[in-house]
Amino acid sequence: MYQKTVFELFRRFIDQFLLINLLSRRDGFLLHASGVICEEKGLCFIGPSGAGKSTILRLFSKVVRKEDLLNDDRLALRKRDGRWRVHGTPYHGEFRAASPVSADLAALFFIRQAKHNYVRPLSAGEVCRELMVQTLIPLWDKTASERVIELFGSLLTGVRAYELGFLPDASVIDLIKKTV
Repeated sequence: MYQKTVFELFRRFIDQFLLINLLSRRDGFLLHASGVICEEKGLCFIGPSGAGKSTILRLFSKVVRKEDLLNDDRLALRKRDGRWRVHGTPYHGEFRAASPVSADLAALFFIRQAKHNYVRPLSAGEVCRELMVQTLIPLWDKTASERVIELFGSLLTGVRAYELGFLPDASVIDLIKKTV
């Protein structure tokens, strides 16, 4: 049992290592986030462990199709033909959502647990700071790292970004839909 677990962890590490490298060469990056397609819009919920990424997906699971729950822990963002797309990956978290579909990215939500639901637009500086923390940047490759950081600028000008404070109930879904 132990040997199987160690092998699985190693395989997952190697898979993500390769994906991070490939994405950096193809106008993309891997992000610590959950994602959903709602009303044909790709939505990305970014935050550290425990912020509520799986909770958000659990709430959306009651209002969207299962295949539109992209992932609850790792997403790929990629710029294609001048547009940003969000892609599910196989690297799920506790909710175990992992869909292979993608959609045009409509908004980034940097999530926080709060005493009430709110949305606040973020400045470019705030978004960049958060992306630096939550992106899996290929730090072992200077050129690839620089490429990913350059992509942040394009993302900032092409996609709206917000801070989302939320209660863990369905009321936040309406707020998100109104925002996008």
